[in-house]
Amino acid sequence: MKAIQIPGLGEISSCIKCGACCRLSSPDLFHSDSHLIERGNIPIKYLFTMREGEPYKNPKTRKLDHLKSDIIKIKPRDEEIPSCLFHDEETQECGIYQSRPSVCRAFKCWDKRQIDPVKTSPFLTRKDLLGETGMWDLIQEHQKRCDYRKMKDYAEIILAEENQEMGREIVSMLSYDRSVRDTAIEKGKMDKDLMDFLFGRQMIVSLPLFKLKLETGSMGKQILTRL
Repeated sequence: MKAIQIPGLGEISSCIKCGACCRLSSPDLFHSDSHLIERGNIPIKYLFTMREGEPYKNPKTRKLDHLKSDIIKIKPRDEEIPSCLFHDEETQECGIYQSRPSVCRAFKCWDKRQIDPVKTSPFLTRKDLLGETGMWDLIQEHQKRCDYRKMKDYAEIILAEENQEMGREIVSMLSYDRSVRDTAIEKGKMDKDLMDFLFGRQMIVSLPLFKLKLETGSMGKQILTRL
């Protein structure tokens, strides 16, 4: 039996409910988890999408990287606390334990061999859950107009030469990203809690990772500047 030495806890070879795996991050969802959403075990409003091209800090290299594909995750408790929404801080238990995702079932901090096959399987996608619907057309249009890869290219030009045109392009992306959500809520009468699943997190949240910030200039005009 495999075991691991944990400072202050000694050697362990089974779960001791320390909660560390749930506090550090919420789980990614894989194709094998689709039934949990389709059956309502995990409602869609508790999910969010990290979109293709989105910047993130790679946990292995600790450097800025960009996602090669969409990843659907369970929402964290809030923006400041990365722990899984379903993690109970007091009991250190999982609120959906019987219906927990495959990566949670496979993860064992004392023996990580079982998690490798899960992590090489296909990620669950928005299209898997929505199919070829009108909403999918809107998601594709949003992805096209709010492409993180273009944002990365524009940001690099801005940082190199203070290019105002590229700044306007990013401001236009941020404006469309905000308006498509507002329209879906107001005219489409959709639950606001679904927006982060349908369209990913608001793009403005990622600006600091591009070393940029949005400011309001004269006459209320929004201007992009360096951090």
